[in-house]
Amino acid sequence: MDQSDISTWLAGVLAGRPGSEAELVERYALRLLGMARAQLPERLRKRFDPEDVVQSVYRSFFRRLQEGEFTFDDSHDVWRLLATMTYCKARNLVKFHQRHRRDVRREATVNDEFDFAAPVRDARQPPGEDDVAILLECLEQLLEKLPDNHRQIVLHRLEGDSIEVIAMKIQRSRRTVLRVLAHVQEMGARHLEQVG
Repeated sequence: MDQSDISTWLAGVLAGRPGSEAELVERYALRLLGMARAQLPERLRKRFDPEDVVQSVYRSFFRRLQEGEFTFDDSHDVWRLLATMTYCKARNLVKFHQRHRRDVRREATVNDEFDFAAPVRDARQPPGEDDVAILLECLEQLLEKLPDNHRQIVLHRLEGDSIEVIAMKIQRSRRTVLRVLAHVQEMGARHLEQVG
């Protein structure tokens, strides 16, 4: 595309001329897919496809183009912008999916960690005394760390009270009760990770 082609194409996209956007998508899609694929580790491609990255790039590109954020002198400018957006979106996805509990590198297949020779406890059987003791110890440790009002919410929930009933008993909103329970659940998960 030369400068006049770019101007014509831009005018068509901005005017909503049918097929204008498809023209650009067809022109660069395969190259952008190759770039996205190169940036995404194999394990991450199990969570999302490089096509997802490219579709996200096109959505952002056309939205921002309509908002007047871009000007182009030639087709190389369009390609450079799309390539940069693809690279950044792919790298940001990699960073996002390698943080903390989302870290794709922590995922294990059954074959990686499962001991097929170990006896398997039937999940339908009630937990044994040791299981209950461990659970109670973890629960006590968790409750000790909580402020009194949070501890009351957890205890009411453990007694089987509904969210609405707890909110009435402690005179707080339903949203507050849910927020506290979610926070305690995160604390419990972190505690189990440290113990395990």
